[in-house]
Parts: sequence; C-alpha cells; structure tokens
Amino acid sequence: MSEDTPPAGTAPGGDRALPTTRRRRARAIRRRVAGMSVATTLAASGAVLAQLVNGHDPLLRHGRRTATASASSRSEASPSAVTTSAS
Repeated sequence: MSEDTPPAGTAPGGDRALPTTRRRRARAIRRRVAGMSVATTLAASGAVLAQLVNGHDPLLRHGRRTATASASSRSEASPSAVTTSAS
C-alpha cells in the first residue's frame, strides 16, 4: 500500500468526514423509517374510518350481538325470582 492511498473504510475528506457521512446517513434512514410508520398508521386509520363511515363497524359483528342478547335475557329472568321470594 502506498502512502497516498487512504486505508479502507475512511472517507476521502479525512477522519472527520466519515462520522459526518455516517450521521447524515443515519439521519436519512431514521427519517425514512419515521415517514413510513406515519404513512402506515394514517393508512390503517383511514381504512377503519372508511368502514365506519360506510356503516360497517368491525366491533358490531353477529357474534357480539348474541352476547348482548343473552345478557338482556338474564336481566329479564331476575324479576321473576324476586316475586317468588316476596310471598
């Protein structure tokens, strides 16, 4: 290796250029990741909002309705138990 050839892994600008280049690159990667996470969150929120606007609530499915119907039938049965204990 000759004296005018820099060692492998160093930038042409010297010792200070390599950390600066790494910082810029890391900052760019962080910005891309943050941008993609914001875009993904907005897309998911938009999809849920579109379902709600169209009247398709994901929490109001047929399985949930039967659970509330059985709870209301239990509340109807309790007054009959109270009337039998009063006599």
